[in-house]
Amino acid sequence: MSDPNASVRREPRRIQAFARFFKQYMSVSTIVAASLPIPVTALQFIPTYAAHTKFLSVYTSLSCFLLLGFIFYSRHALARWMFRPGRQRRRFGLFIDLLPLYMILACASSIAAYHWLLQNSVQDAMADWVRRGAAIGSTEAVLQKTDPMDIPNSTALVVCYLGIFLCAEAAFVLMAIKEYLQDLLGLTEAQLVAGKPAARTDA
Repeated sequence: MSDPNASVRREPRRIQAFARFFKQYMSVSTIVAASLPIPVTALQFIPTYAAHTKFLSVYTSLSCFLLLGFIFYSRHALARWMFRPGRQRRRFGLFIDLLPLYMILACASSIAAYHWLLQNSVQDAMADWVRRGAAIGSTEAVLQKTDPMDIPNSTALVVCYLGIFLCAEAAFVLMAIKEYLQDLLGLTEAQLVAGKPAARTDA
């Protein structure tokens, strides 16, 4: 005889299994996001000047791993704001909750700004080549052959490129660190929704 309550009991297990999968996925994503600049830059998935390619792949990944380490290092302070109950949390806690969204928006803005700057930079570089009487055939040739000192908007391009990956990494790490801290503090989803975190503070 089938148990009519069996499906009810199975439902929490499904939710728990999904929660475990999501938390593991988020943790792995932080490492992937930090490592991503190396192949992305080397394989030119995002177009860059050849003069920028090598140092961007190194500096971007290094910056992402440093950011990952710093946010994890700051986990105790973040935990106090993420899980502080009631009125004490309202001033700064909502900002912390929305910080991943701000980072996603900043990442999207950096992408748009980078490609806009790159387009203008290539056009200016082409015009400079023409003024000097040099034969230049295509955008690809400009990206490959322009001297580092002659790249228009060089600093802004580097800053926007770094911003793409740093903002994406920050969003991943902040979301993952909250899941990690929730497990560490033994908090349930119901407690967080109700705004009544457990009294443990051993993060």
